[in-house]
Amino acid sequence: YLEEKALGETNIDYPYQVPEDRWFVMGDHRSVSLDSRTKAIGPIAEEQIVGKLIWRLWPFDAAGTL
Repeated sequence: YLEEKALGETNIDYPYQVPEDRWFVMGDHRSVSLDSRTKAIGPIAEEQIVGKLIWRLWPFDAAGTL
């Protein structure tokens, strides 16, 4: 669904291994989002996640509301 490859602001080295007990988060507008792809944010702890999951897309056989 992407028209172009847009890495946006990123200064981590790829390939990147997410540390144990951390989450890698990405903004929904990747070309301008400040997220885990920068060392300023990095991978986050679960306690830092605000929000509630209400719908799942992947895996496809489990897609739907939760």
